[in-house]
Amino acid sequence: MRHRRSVSAGFAFLAVLLGLAAVTGGPEAPALVRGDTPGASARVAEGQVEVPIRLADPAVVGVVTPGDVVDVIASLHGTSATLVAEGVTVTGVPSSAADGPWSSGDGLVMVAADEEDVLALAGAAARGPVTIVIHS
Repeated sequence: MRHRRSVSAGFAFLAVLLGLAAVTGGPEAPALVRGDTPGASARVAEGQVEVPIRLADPAVVGVVTPGDVVDVIASLHGTSATLVAEGVTVTGVPSSAADGPWSSGDGLVMVAADEEDVLALAGAAARGPVTIVIHS
């Protein structure tokens, strides 16, 4: 059990590092449509961090925008599903101009999450497919 927690914590740390690399720029940073661009409203609240998640169906990225509130759902062994994080805010999505591992075709979405959700999101992504349900 401790080994699983260590692995989950390691994945959470990696997810946070990737999220920070994605939003701080640099020569290999992805082109993101971010919540702090003109016309978008998503911001990271105090006490939260941005977390990159890859969706099982990359086409879903095309229907979310910064500011959308979503629930993250993970498939368990391909047979059942579980709620991983509820009511997280989308803060960024890949630009269609992005290329390489951060392109819009790979299912990447940035969400704002608190410490508890970060661990759950990283652990779920390591175990299997992840998808979202968009609040209306």
